[in-house]
This record gives sequence, C-alpha cells and structure tokens, in this order.
Amino acid sequence: MLRSLVGSEMCIRDRYFIELMRVYSSVLVMAIVACCVADAMTTKIEGASSFCVSEKLVKDQPLTFQFRVVAGGKLDLNVAVYDERDNVVSDWKLATEGNKHLVGDAATSKYKFCFDNTMARFTPKWVHFTLHKGPTFSGNAAKKDDLDPIEKRIHELREKIFKLQDTQNELKVQERNTRSTMEDANDRVLMWTIFEIVAIFGMGMFQVYLLKRFLERRSTM
Repeated sequence: MLRSLVGSEMCIRDRYFIELMRVYSSVLVMAIVACCVADAMTTKIEGASSFCVSEKLVKDQPLTFQFRVVAGGKLDLNVAVYDERDNVVSDWKLATEGNKHLVGDAATSKYKFCFDNTMARFTPKWVHFTLHKGPTFSGNAAKKDDLDPIEKRIHELREKIFKLQDTQNELKVQERNTRSTMEDANDRVLMWTIFEIVAIFGMGMFQVYLLKRFLERRSTM
C-alpha cells in the first residue's frame, strides 16, 4: 500500500515537471521571437533614382538582410551595404536577389542599405527586402554546444519561424504580382472589347451611309 502511494506521488511529480517544462519552453520561444525584430517591405524605385534605409545594431547583435527585385524592367538593381564610415561592406551589380549576414561590432553599429536604379532612365523597379534583427546576448552567454536540448530546440524554432516569415512574404509578393498582371490583362481585354464594339458600330453606320447614297443615286437616274 505504501509503495503504491509513493509510486503515484512520483508519477504526479513527473507529470507536473513535464508540464512545467512545456510551459517554460513555450515562454522562452515567445520571448525569443519577441526579441527578434523583422522588418519587411516592398518599395518602388523610380528610374534614375536610388533609395536607402539604415538600421542600428548593438554589440554582437546579428542582422540578416535579404532582397529580391519583384517587378520592373529586367528585374535588376545595384545594391550596396555601407557601415557607419560609408565603407562598402557588400555590394551586388545588376542583381535580382541577394542576402547578407551582419553582426554589430561596436558599442553601436549603424548600417545603410541602398538600392540604386540610376542605370534605368525611365523604368521603375519594385524591390522586396527584409531586415531580421536577432536577439542580443551578453558576453557570458553560453555557446551553442553548451545549451541544453530545450534551448537548442528554441533556436531551431526561431530559425524556422524566420524561414516561414520569408516564405510568407515571398508568397504575398507573388500574389500581388499575379493580381496586378491579371488586372492589367482584364483592363486590356476590356479596352479591346470596347474598341471592337465601336469599330463594328462605325463600320455598320458607314455601310448604311454608303448604301443610302447608292440608292439615292439610282433613284435620281
């Protein structure tokens, strides 16, 4: 009887511990996701112009920059990343897409991301880009190999969440482009239909006019 009571008490403790660990891991996941900032936007860059954005990072804070030209011309842009001293960290020439991983290397680091469309005089380009800022860890933070399985799982979930966000943003851009193409096609079909109706009506009226003139001439003869 005493053994069964002890066994049931240990079983209850084990269940409580498992539930507590689940809650702990969920809270950590939400905290890490909340600490990670992801800015994504799609902007239009007119011909013979450029567009720049800047982002600040604290020391040892990671940032991932990704871009993709989604519409306009040959889908190419000149893109460059500059540091606080306007030194080129990375650049792409006539590129359709690219990515760069950065880490804050000073007390406060400021990076500038520029999209250059000056090579196109009249053609605008639409570019979609994202800036993923990771969490900031102190200097005493444990290395990845020293993390327990729960913390490793949390880091894996964070990376998967970022990938899902990127996929979602890409799908939104594709949907927007598809909808824009369909609307343009519908507008062209509508205009062509109106032109055909007007042309047929005009031809009919012209034929009636010619037939009327022909009959009037025969009646006078």
